[in-house]
This record gives sequence, structure tokens and C-alpha cells, in this order.
Amino acid sequence: MDIKFSTQDEEIIEKIEQKWSSDAGFSITLISSISSWENLINECRDGYDDVVEEFTNDLASRDMIQQILDVLSKDGVRELNKFIESLDSMFLDSTIKVNKSIMKYEWIIPDKHFWYFRVPKRIKEDELAAFESQLGEDLSGKVEIF
Repeated sequence: MDIKFSTQDEEIIEKIEQKWSSDAGFSITLISSISSWENLINECRDGYDDVVEEFTNDLASRDMIQQILDVLSKDGVRELNKFIESLDSMFLDSTIKVNKSIMKYEWIIPDKHFWYFRVPKRIKEDELAAFESQLGEDLSGKVEIF
């Protein structure tokens, strides 16, 4: 992944990464967040076979990317979006839109944080009820069960 940022954008990213890592107690970088986002997309595409709590946890990788996008220069946003827009498109293709956010954070803006309003198209049968409970929404006939 060859992302070219200005020195100023690099400094901003480094400060954010340091805060993430300090808060988490382990190293978190923009590159690792992009990789985690891509892994989640692949899991959704192949059929999500983990628990709903892991799915919601994995969505945090996209939040981290958004935090960076929100503070980069216009050129930096353009550069990062070269990678993120295609991943976001794959996420949209491998998920379905739901009526409510899967997380109940007050700061979630539907148009900006679209990933919270989507669930995998294919969900393990024994996890369907957990996804429905988390959403407060019936997913029967909307997702494929495997």
C-alpha cells in the first residue's frame, strides 16, 4: 500500500496513532486499521462466522480510518480515499442496510458512519438471533443463513 502524505499529514497521523496505541495498550496504526477493515470485508463477503460482538468490535477499524480522514488536508483525504473508497464499496456489496445502528453511540451520524447501519449478507445460523437482538430488528429474509 503506497500512500503518499505530506509531512504535515504524516505528523497528524503519527499523533493520532500514538493516542490510539496509548489508549489500547498495544500498537495501532492507520495501516493496521486499513488491514483490519479489509479483513472484516473479506469475512463479510465469505459469510460472517463470528459473534456479533466481534463484528461490532471490528467496525472500530473503519472508525479509526474516519478519524484520520476527518483531520487530513484535502490532498491527504484524496490520497487515503484512493484505497478506502474501493474497500468501502466492497463492504457495501457484502452487507445489507438495516434501519438502526448496530451500536448505540450518540455521535453516530447515519450518512457519515454508514458502516454502523449494515450487517453481513451471510450470517451463521446460530448468530442470527444475536444480530437481531443487537439491532432490535428482524433480519428474516434479509440475510442469508449458513
